Amino acid sequence: MFQDSGRGQGSGQGRLVGEGLGSGGTCVCIKCGFEMPHRRGMQCMKQKCPKCGSVLLRKGGTHYRKAIKNKE
Repeated sequence: MFQDSGRGQGSGQGRLVGEGLGSGGTCVCIKCGFEMPHRRGMQCMKQKCPKCGSVLLRKGGTHYRKAIKNKE
């Protein structure tokens, strides 16, 4: 007989997975407005702004949208 283990089929996205914004795009400093092209394999949030030292965010990403919303 089939016993339900309470788990899915394993095809979900899972936790702590990025949005999949692709290899293009822009990393932006919310503090001073500095922008630089996103580099494939390098998360924007792992980089610091060369002008003010703040963390960079991926333009259009979740953290970017939240930061812009909180700034208003």
